[in-house]
Amino acid sequence: MRELAGLFSHRLEHAPIGVADVHDADSAGEVEEHVSSSHQGEEFIHMLAGTLEIWLDELECHTLQQGDSLWFESTVGHRWFNPSSEEAVLLWINTPPAF
Repeated sequence: MRELAGLFSHRLEHAPIGVADVHDADSAGEVEEHVSSSHQGEEFIHMLAGTLEIWLDELECHTLQQGDSLWFESTVGHRWFNPSSEEAVLLWINTPPAF
């Protein structure tokens, strides 16, 4: 899976439509939960391997596993956490507020 992640690991900082990145989420215990954030735009996540919890507005918890996808408005507060002992690899795409 790392080979696949390496293919996409170059972050497209100035993409005309959005930003695409492959994230490695370390296993539980190695990295603490991320602080909730919100901003303009939309986000799409597709899980390539592992498990990841995505919290939206501290009200909804979506547990994503390999093959799962999730879309949400970036203005909704969001944070993520890897609850497992295995690394999570995901494609995370952010768009600006308009296409």
